[in-house]
Amino acid sequence: MPLQILFVLLVLVAISPINAYVSAMLLAAMENVNKFIFAFTFTGEWLCEHVSIDKKQWPKWLRNSLDFMALYLENTFSLTDIAMYCQLMISLNRFLAVSFDGLYFHIIRRSPLIQLAVPYLMRCGIACLDIYVPLELLSLWTILKGYMIIVPLFLMCGMDVVMSRQLKQLRQNGKASRAESLLMIQMISNSGVTALYFVAQNFVKGTATIFYGLNVQFLVWDILELIRLSFLTFVTR
Repeated sequence: MPLQILFVLLVLVAISPINAYVSAMLLAAMENVNKFIFAFTFTGEWLCEHVSIDKKQWPKWLRNSLDFMALYLENTFSLTDIAMYCQLMISLNRFLAVSFDGLYFHIIRRSPLIQLAVPYLMRCGIACLDIYVPLELLSLWTILKGYMIIVPLFLMCGMDVVMSRQLKQLRQNGKASRAESLLMIQMISNSGVTALYFVAQNFVKGTATIFYGLNVQFLVWDILELIRLSFLTFVTR
């Protein structure tokens, strides 16, 4: 793991508990809890591998536990994806608050625990589909699964754009405060950056794979991972 990525993970470990504590919504709090568990696990894995205590290795059970958690939480039930799905649910709440005269917002706000379960069910459901895929279709499924994971994020961007237009109309009518307008600008900016990254990363990865050797490919993947983790740290709802 490059030191730049480790630095971003350490920042995420430091600020995620604070963000979770001050969050006004349960979804936002759990988004930051997921980020903290992810960053803590991978930081601990790196420390166990590269840092010794009095020239002694860390306990084997600790190293094995962190290795298992890192593999399981990132590749199987990705906490980073779940954190972004929490952002999706936050966007859905805000979208329904200004749409359909708030009818559906008043319905879903009565079930916060169900809303909280949706991001986990979405990501775990996609992961569980792996066991039903025949071996001969595994390569195709890996590509399709990658798109299935990011499609909800583009839905989030779409809801933010629609909500932005509605808030603009409300502000023209004097029914939206300046704080709400600034919040909308933040959400649109975050959504735009997220969408641009996921579109650009596939193009950059494909170009590096086709035209360059393994050393350049690994460098590109490390840079993209650094960008992804930076977004995970600073892009929030």
